[in-house]
Formats: sequence, C-alpha cells, structure tokens
Amino acid sequence: AVHRAVTRLAGEADLGRAFGRFVTPEDRVGIKINVLGGRLSSTTKEVADAIVEGVKAAGVSDANIMIFDQFGGNMRGARYVWQEKPGAMRVINHDVLGYEETLTTSEGGGKGKLAKTLTWSTAIINVPVLKDHDTAGVTCAMKNMVFGCVERPPLMHTQIHTALPHFYALDAIRGRVRLIVCDGSFCLYDGGPKHNDKAHVSHDRVYATTDPVAMDAIALEVVEKYRAENRLRTLAQVRRPASYLALAEQIG
Repeated sequence: AVHRAVTRLAGEADLGRAFGRFVTPEDRVGIKINVLGGRLSSTTKEVADAIVEGVKAAGVSDANIMIFDQFGGNMRGARYVWQEKPGAMRVINHDVLGYEETLTTSEGGGKGKLAKTLTWSTAIINVPVLKDHDTAGVTCAMKNMVFGCVERPPLMHTQIHTALPHFYALDAIRGRVRLIVCDGSFCLYDGGPKHNDKAHVSHDRVYATTDPVAMDAIALEVVEKYRAENRLRTLAQVRRPASYLALAEQIG
C-alpha cells in the first residue's frame, strides 16, 4: 500500500524513480514516525520499513537514513529495533543527538529548541497517524513535525492553534519535509493522543501527499466521521475544533 500510494503520487511505476522524485542519493533522509500512542496507536513498523525500501531504491545509502522520534521507550514499545552503529541505518530518539543550543521562534507563539535529528536531515519523510488530540482537535502531519521535533513541546500548548501553522512554515521544517506518508491503518477518534482502546478503529488506508494542510484536513474528516458513527459530539461541540487549519490556509 505504501509503494502504491507513493508511485501513484509521483506518477512513476518504478519504486526507485517514484521515491527519487522526493529524495536523492546525496540526501540525509530522516523518517519521522509518531509513537506517542504506544504500540497500538503509533506509526506501524511495517509502514516505516516499506518507506525505507523506497528510499534505498532511490539510491540513498544506509548511512544516510535515520528513523527517529521523541522517546526511546515508546519507539521500542512500538517494535522499532534500536540501531546506532556507524555506517548503518540509524533508529534513534532525539536524546541521542540532543538539541540545538539556540531557541527557534515563530509568529503565533511558536518556540522550541530543534532536535538535531531534524537538523541532521536534509530531507524528511513525515509519517504521521490519524488521531484525535485533546487540545489541537486532531494530530497528523503538521503536529508530528512541529511538536515532535522540539525539546519542550508544552511551551507551545497554550497557543497551539497559532503556533502550529507558523512554526511549521519555518524553513527549518517546511524546507526539509519532502513527502508525507500517513499511516492510516487505524484511526483513534477520541481520547487522543495516547491510546484509547474504546475509540480505536481499523481504517486500512495509506495516504501520500506533499501538502500537510490537505493531509490534516483529511485527518479531521476521518476523525469526525468515526465520531459521528459512534454517536460522539463533533470536535467543535466539545470545544476543541482544529482551528489551526483555517490559519494554515490563510497564511498559505
């Protein structure tokens, strides 16, 4: 499904040529997963492995591929095997490389020290999941990169709907993300971002795009669909609408 989605997006039948539309052999490719939700509500290892196959088919060496996220324990819990050997593909969390010394800021209250796993990468493949979120409304492509790549995400929580789009728009993030492959194998439609077994449903989809705002708009539609089917009120009705999307569209 991952390979079909990316080849369709790229308009290329060959896997290497398809991924080659987004990464080059000279790139250092970071694959940003999301494992905050535990084993059942995280980017599945199978999706990440399929992306690695495509990146290698595009001519990127193992030494220039890194799978990363915030917390090492969550990564291991989601079945990612730790790898730090020189010359091999790395699978690590932010703490291994640390964070930049200077604080990065943006309009709208965005602020945080960027993870060096992010700044090491010249090209990012963003691999979010479809989840409800207790303050943003939904968490998908944009939040996976912004709140998932800084040292202290709570610094932006009080201004999340303005900080999120403005911080994503910074060249440090937007300039690096080449491709978004959303693992839509499930949807967590309530109680997120941590796992909630009572609101976890199979969705059986993979999405590929270069547009984070479109991806998050689709995530919102999917979450609201399952909420309605399960007789839950809309996100707006429970006072957590995904209002950052309107600002993201407004600022382009």
